[in-house]
Order: sequence, then C-alpha cells, then structure tokens
Amino acid sequence: MFAALSVGVLTFILVHFAANYTINNQYMSDDSVDARERGYIDNLQKYITQNELSSNDTADITKWVKNQRYVYLVIYKDTELIYDSIKAEEEEEAAKDKENDKDDDDSDTQSEASTGSDFWGSISDKTDDDISRYLDADATLFPIKLSDGIMFASIAEFTQELYYNLSYIISIMAAFILFAIIMMLYFNKTTLRIEKLAGNVRKIEQNNELPDLVIDGSDEIGELANDVNKMKNSIFEKMQKEQDAWKANTELITAMSHDIRNPLTVLLGYLDVMEMQKDTAPALKGYIDACRETALKIKNLSDDMFQYFLVFGKKDIDMSMQDYDAQTLLNQVVSEHMLLMTENGYKFITEPLEKECTISIDAAAFVRVIDNLFSNLKKYADIAQPIYIKASADDNNVILIMQNSTIQNDVESNGIGLKTCSKIMDAMNAGFEASSDDTTFTVKLTISIKKD
Repeated sequence: MFAALSVGVLTFILVHFAANYTINNQYMSDDSVDARERGYIDNLQKYITQNELSSNDTADITKWVKNQRYVYLVIYKDTELIYDSIKAEEEEEAAKDKENDKDDDDSDTQSEASTGSDFWGSISDKTDDDISRYLDADATLFPIKLSDGIMFASIAEFTQELYYNLSYIISIMAAFILFAIIMMLYFNKTTLRIEKLAGNVRKIEQNNELPDLVIDGSDEIGELANDVNKMKNSIFEKMQKEQDAWKANTELITAMSHDIRNPLTVLLGYLDVMEMQKDTAPALKGYIDACRETALKIKNLSDDMFQYFLVFGKKDIDMSMQDYDAQTLLNQVVSEHMLLMTENGYKFITEPLEKECTISIDAAAFVRVIDNLFSNLKKYADIAQPIYIKASADDNNVILIMQNSTIQNDVESNGIGLKTCSKIMDAMNAGFEASSDDTTFTVKLTISIKKD
C-alpha cells in the first residue's frame, strides 16, 4: 500500500508539472495571449456595432463582460478612464442593493438616476488619473469604435485559471486511478495466493502424502503457508502414530483372542469328556458344570471384547452399501434365527413387512446387528413369554421392533453388544434405539427407504 501511495503521489507531481508547463509555455505564450485578446476585441467590436453602443452604455458593456467570464476590460478616451469592468460590476451590485431597500417604483427610478450619476461621478473623479494604474506594463491597447467616437480598450483574460484548476483535477484523478489500479492488482494477486493456499489445504485433507506447500513471499500469507506446512506435518505424524498404534493393538487383540480361545476350546473339550464318564460322582459333575459355565463366560467376554475393539477402535467403519428388497432381506435374516430359537422352546408373535420397498444397507453389517440382538434374546429373554417382532414401513422408513420379557439370571451384561449395534447402524445412516423397564426390553431399528 505504501508503494501504491508513493506512485500515486509521484504521478500527481509529474502530471501537474507537465500540465502547468504546457499551459505556461504554450497557452500563455505571447502569441497565444495576443491572439485571444484580439479575438475578444473583435467580438466586443461586433457587439458594439450590432447594438450601436456609446461610451454611456456601460450597463450593456458590463453585460458583455459577464458573458465572457474570465475577462477584465478597461476603456478610456485619450488619457481619461471611462470604463472599468470590475468597478462597473461593483457599482451595479451596489445599485441593486439600494433598489431592494425602496418601497415604490418612483423611488426606484430616482435611485437609478442617482446611481448613474454616482457612477459617472466616480469615473469623472479619475479624469486626471494616469491609465498606467489600470494597465500592465505589457498590456496592448486596441482601438474600438463606439457611436460617439474612437476609443481605446485593453483586455486582460484569465482563462488560464480554468486550465490550471482543470490540470489540478486531472492530476488528482490520474494519481487516484493509478493508485486504485495498483491496489486492485495487489489485492487480485493476494486473492489468487489465498485461493491457491486454500486449494492446497483441501488437497492435503484428501491426500496426506502431498509435499509441503510452496511458500512464495515473506509476507503474512507466506508465514501462513509455512504454518500450514508445520500443522500438516504435525497432523500427519500424529495420524501415522495413530495408525501404528491401531495396527499394534489389532495384532495384540488378535493374538490375545487366539491365545484365549484355543485353551478355552481345549478346556471345554476336556470338560465334555469328563462329563461323559459314567462313573463320575454327582458332586464332581456339579463342579464340571460350573467350570463349563465359567469357561463359556470367558469365551463370550473375549468375543465381545474383540468385536467391540473392531467396531470402536476407529472412528469410521467401512460400509459396502447396496440396494436390497426390504421384505426379502428382513424375512431371510430374522426367520433363520427364529427357526433355531423355536427349536429351543421360544415362542414368537410376528408381523411381517407388507409394503414393498427398497433399502440401501450393508447386508453383512446388518446381519451382525441381528445376530447380536438374537444372542441377547437367548441370554435374557423369558422363554415362558412370547417374543414380539414387528416390521412396518411408512413413507420414509422401514421400522423393525423387537420386544421381549426379561428374566433375572446370572449372566452379566456389559452392554457391548448393544453399543456395537448402535455404532454399526449409525455408520449405515440408520437409527437404533434400545429401552427397558423392570420386565420388558425393546429394540427399534429404523432404516431409510430409497426413493425412486
């Protein structure tokens, strides 16, 4: 901005100097001034001839002077000053002021007569004045012909003042325009740099392997680009550490799950062999059953822990969304579990989906959710009471409701299964709600219908 201001000031000085130089050396040259003065004299002479003016018609002469604007006129006869345009205008203004103070036309007429007398009196008082008092040393005298004789006139024109003022305005405008152009170019360049920086930041968001931003300039934008580079490197370093930690944790959980499941499987096998022995004492058989139950609890907890880690160990879950017929998918997924639980003595009251519609969902993830829900039914549902399953649809969503009566048992709930279901449904942009009271547990799944 300081550079643009400096250029603007320099432009003003140069343009103003060039304009004044041109006016002084060309427009105000002796030949140019003499030509303009002769032109005014010719115009005055034509005006006097057309209106047949005499030296007494000062009001008409003053009217001509006013029409010329930048003109000062002096007329004299021999050495006697008979007209001064400046004093004539002053006398005319004074006369108008006196006229405004009169109340009737008679007094106005008398005032005009006295004013004319005062004017010529003021001129006659200067009869003996030397005309050099009213003329410059280089003033040119031009003869003019009035109806009452030949007289001499001198004209001083000040049209150069108009051009001086115009040159001042042009200088200011030129300086302002150049200043504005420089500032617009600077702002445009700055805007392009900011847009480029913003585009590179968006690319960094999409790809963490981009090189550092190019820093062009040492101003605030350059410092911002340098800070963005530092922030990018810091974020990518943390992301890399997070990925390494996630990989290490995954390997650890996988190894732990393998190391826990294998001994448990062997232990359960030994317990089955011991239970099948015919000569096993009743007391010992009770201990075997307790060991089996404890081993199953450990197995279920390890499975839940592994599943919970896989779902909640990272922010985003990769989903393979595809379109399915809602009736076919729900009937297939739910019916398989109902059939197995019916063989184990559970009873169901169902209301199948009647509306034909299409849903976009990850089938494998949805099956995992249904598996978790039916696993909870096996653990906590009262086998003596029917399980209520209803599927319905409105204009926007398919709704699946599962409700069962609960029983108090020794199976401890850690809530991992329900949290996993909620996380999976949320990743598919679907809804999951679970509620319970002392005797009833209800789950509600909401899946958006795909519009044609």
